[in-house]
Amino acid sequence: NDLRERATAAVRPLLSLARRHPVAAASALTVLRTMAAPPRELVVTGPDAAGGEALWRVAARRPLDHVAVLRVVDPDAPPLGRGPFAETVAAPVAGAVPGTAPGSDGTEGGRAAAWLCERYLCHRPIVDPSDLAAQLDAPPDGRDPNPRRSG
Repeated sequence: NDLRERATAAVRPLLSLARRHPVAAASALTVLRTMAAPPRELVVTGPDAAGGEALWRVAARRPLDHVAVLRVVDPDAPPLGRGPFAETVAAPVAGAVPGTAPGSDGTEGGRAAAWLCERYLCHRPIVDPSDLAAQLDAPPDGRDPNPRRSG
C-alpha cells in the first residue's frame, strides 16, 4: 500500500485544479478515476468463428482505459493485450481462466467467452455480446453472487 499512498500524495494537489478547471485537468481526472476504481480485467477467449471477435468488438467500442484487456484466440499462442499493464496484470488472471490453458479450444461449451474480473475475482463467463456490453457499462463492483476465484 506504500505505492498507493505515494501515488495519492502525488495526485492530491491536482484535485483543486480539477475542481476549478476540469477540462484542463482531464489527465489528472483520468488518473483519479483509475485510482478510485477497483482493479478490473477482461479476458476474451475463443476463436473469432465461435464468437470471440464479436465479444472483442464490444470491448473495443468502450473507453476501457481503466481495464486491462486480453484477447486469447489460441491458448497455445501469446495473448493480445490492451489497456493499463494488460500483459502484467491480466496475464495471471488469464492463466486461471478456463479456456486459456494450453491445449484448450478456448471456449465455454463451444462458444467464445468473456471473463470480467474485479479485484481478481472473475464473474461467470459471458458468451452473449449484449450481456458483455451490460457488464462493461455497469459500475465497477457489480458483484456476481457466484464469482470464480482467478488466482
